[in-house]
Amino acid sequence: MARVLLTGFEPFGTFKRNPSWDALELARKRNLLPTGVKLARIPVTYAGAFKALQKAARNFKPGVVVCFGVHGSRDERTIYIERVAHNRNGASADNEGVALPGVIMARKPPSLTSQYPHRALTTLLRENGYFTEYSDDAGGYLCNHLYYRASHAFSRRTWVLFVHVPPVGAGGQLKLDCLARATAIVAWHAALVCLLRSSV
Repeated sequence: MARVLLTGFEPFGTFKRNPSWDALELARKRNLLPTGVKLARIPVTYAGAFKALQKAARNFKPGVVVCFGVHGSRDERTIYIERVAHNRNGASADNEGVALPGVIMARKPPSLTSQYPHRALTTLLRENGYFTEYSDDAGGYLCNHLYYRASHAFSRRTWVLFVHVPPVGAGGQLKLDCLARATAIVAWHAALVCLLRSSV
């Protein structure tokens, strides 16, 4: 059985609800996700984000981890497949008012590139009608922070991917049910990737 861990973030800043988590919950509620998928809600705090991911992964032992986060300043209809995690934090404060500008992990590589098959996933999303683009910059906030920490910790045995989703409703052009279907497509692709890796 494929073991895929999917994560989304709690609300933060102007986002009173976070579509990165709400879409996953809706996909689960509607039974759109494959068997063998586990969901984890990630706090928007530097102290708690990676700890929550570690806790979710500890006993589950996923073959693939896909983290979702919301973007607020890009094209409002586009899903971005992040290919690179950078060893840097921005200056924005988290939900606890903490800011940690500078490197994420001292004496570690400046960037880590995901080994996940981005092109196949991007093609699949586009074939299903979604505007999807590659990105090599996941920003300077908790999205990139979690991506880098997860990539550094898990990438030797687990493929890690980050997906930036657009706002929904009044804040964007997609509706939540449409985004839920997109997260399900990502989940099914990740499950297939996980099975293929385990059979090699």
